[in-house]
Amino acid sequence: MSRFSHLAAQLAPFGQPQPQASNDWRGDFPLPQTLIDFYQQVGPNNLQLCCDELVEIPSLAKLWDYQAGYRWHGRNGATIDGWPPTGSSSRTIMLTPSYLT
Repeated sequence: MSRFSHLAAQLAPFGQPQPQASNDWRGDFPLPQTLIDFYQQVGPNNLQLCCDELVEIPSLAKLWDYQAGYRWHGRNGATIDGWPPTGSSSRTIMLTPSYLT
């Protein structure tokens, strides 16, 4: 049993999971091992969860695109100074709410 088994079962009603290899990542720095494990074991493949607001969990291949507005300006492509935040021990992956994209 993987450490993410409970999440896989809870996310299954929202879409077909598809385990994804770490080489699907398109970012410019290595992913933390926890995220690699999550995508390999749970494999969210562009899931949309409907609750009070729409929550999207992109596939690993699309995750980097969701950094617009955090890592770089979504309209002009300029890198945003101070990302990741100073003092963070690892790179931060942020998911953009769908209404901001």
